[in-house]
Amino acid sequence: MKKITILSLVFITLLTIQVQAQLSISPRLGYNIASFDTDNDGASVTSGFQIGATLDYALTDHFSVQPSLLLSRKGARFKSDVDPNNGVNDLEKVVVRVSYLEVPVLATVKGTLEGVKVYAGIGPYVGFAVGGKNDATFEDGTSVETDLEIGNTEDDPNTPFVNEADDIKGTDFGFRFAVGAEIYGFQVGVDYDLGLSDISNDNNSIKTRTFGITVGYFFEL
Repeated sequence: MKKITILSLVFITLLTIQVQAQLSISPRLGYNIASFDTDNDGASVTSGFQIGATLDYALTDHFSVQPSLLLSRKGARFKSDVDPNNGVNDLEKVVVRVSYLEVPVLATVKGTLEGVKVYAGIGPYVGFAVGGKNDATFEDGTSVETDLEIGNTEDDPNTPFVNEADDIKGTDFGFRFAVGAEIYGFQVGVDYDLGLSDISNDNNSIKTRTFGITVGYFFEL
């Protein structure tokens, strides 16, 4: 009887939360400042973007779950160490850009700070690479843009002296941290993506690091 009473209370509590939960949606637009964490420590930042939508599933007035679907461009800039005075058309820099279809799911805490609505969230994300570019610039000012090969992680054992693997792996995984405030109904925030998976297909480890500045506006459903 006691177990039945406890289960009934749990069920009623969950049902109450379900009834009280509010669902809202926001278009989201942001500017990314992206780089790679690499073994050779030669990467610097490059710009990108994120665009998509975020759902806010408010379980209480101060806690919600926020899944998003975003198209996010990440990458890095690499500067060459070549001698510019050797008379050869040397490589000056390479900018790598990778576009991901990204799904973060954040546990978000909300509150008020000196009359301003604020929030902070943390949660995992997974990104699926949908395209990428290598933009190489040479000392004479010319540039060459090539597509990144994505997805294949295996070498062909029949060609041991040729790397058959693609440039980067097809998925990225990590954690997203976010803070922000609501200003005149608009949610303005800063987020940071800490990539945990190695997206490189060679011996040089590459992990994504991305700051984002975002803006959105929530509509109740």
